[in-house]
Amino acid sequence: SIRLTPTQGFILRGIRGEEVEKLLEIIDPFTSEYPMDNSLVCVGADTCRTGIGSSQKLFQRILNKFRNADHSIKTQLPKLYISGCPSSCGQHLRGEIGFSGKMKKIDGKMESVYVLYTGGAVGENRKLAEKRGEITAQELPSFLYQLAELKRNTGIKRFSDFLDSKEQEIQELIEKYAVC
Repeated sequence: SIRLTPTQGFILRGIRGEEVEKLLEIIDPFTSEYPMDNSLVCVGADTCRTGIGSSQKLFQRILNKFRNADHSIKTQLPKLYISGCPSSCGQHLRGEIGFSGKMKKIDGKMESVYVLYTGGAVGENRKLAEKRGEITAQELPSFLYQLAELKRNTGIKRFSDFLDSKEQEIQELIEKYAVC
């Protein structure tokens, strides 16, 4: 039997040992070693009646930004949690990096903007992510790329340690991309 999980995963029950190897061969082309590739993204405004942002399109633009990046960049960011609106279907408050979509008037024009949240965690040290700023959907892939470069250049392995120890540098980068 198959069970779906709240994090867009699935659990297969009743699989015998010899079937596991075959299953791994089947799913291998659809998996990635990079956590960001396995992000949790809601369906967004293109499908959802309450959605505000096109979260799936945003995620594809993020993946495209990183597509030709060096391995040393692709390994820097954790799984992203992206919601197209504040409803949290993409569980943006639980991730080390999360985004929640909204519309905002910028220079007299309505723009798709995502609220950035960082520092969320589940498990024993669980906590909700904190709001850090707002970035346009257009600029968000570039922001993430520069964040990955910043983390790589520090040599810090765990993203949570990076958030804790490089607070000022991260905030400066956020402010570079933030909309008022």
